[in-house]
Amino acid sequence: MATGTSKSDSDESGNRGEQIARISIKIPPLWRRNVKVWRLQVDAQFANSPVTQELTKYNYVLASLDGDVAELISDLLLKRAAIKYAVYRSDDQATDRIRDF
Repeated sequence: MATGTSKSDSDESGNRGEQIARISIKIPPLWRRNVKVWRLQVDAQFANSPVTQELTKYNYVLASLDGDVAELISDLLLKRAAIKYAVYRSDDQATDRIRDF
């Protein structure tokens, strides 16, 4: 009877590998008329996922914006590229601009 680890558990040199799981978060399309409710939906997506890094959250939100919205608030996005999600999420200036578009 042979013993050992399966190919999925180790690489060719016999070192145990770590499994990396991809996380799937689906940010809903932006609701221009009610951005605050949209933000609640986004928060629910993150609450139901293991995503905890603020920059990762910011990147998910940024990637979900359509081109028109991203262009509309591009000055805010560029200025805040390094700012964490929590700060961006609480920004009513972007909310007002999107709603008024």
